[in-house]
Amino acid sequence: MNDLSGIWLSDRGPALRVLPAIGTRRATGLIGRPPLSYGEALLFTRCRSVHGMFMRRRVAVIFLDDGLYVRRTAVLRPWRIVFCKQAVHVLEMRDGECERLGLQAGDRFFASPSERRRARTNGRAAAATFVKEKI
Repeated sequence: MNDLSGIWLSDRGPALRVLPAIGTRRATGLIGRPPLSYGEALLFTRCRSVHGMFMRRRVAVIFLDDGLYVRRTAVLRPWRIVFCKQAVHVLEMRDGECERLGLQAGDRFFASPSERRRARTNGRAAAATFVKEKI
């Protein structure tokens, strides 16, 4: 599960294009960059907190644990810090994307469509599906 970039398909909304935060992008995130488009997210692996220093706008933040369960959603305001002790990965998105996609704590991203089908068969509702695809 080292490469989580790709297209995440949500049962509650349109696809989410996930961009990995590597190199200088990991250090700066969305600072000094234009806002992400609707349906795009910046992924920080091995991360429990993000900051809004030097940012001009709010961003939506999703904290994921190692099983890709959503542990917490938050809105990061400029000059603030948000964290989640249980998080392993963090997604940064345009402000309002969590509400638009209907994402909330307890939702889960799956590694494949077949895993989502198995979860539904077992009576667990799937929040979204992760489909590995090169971008």
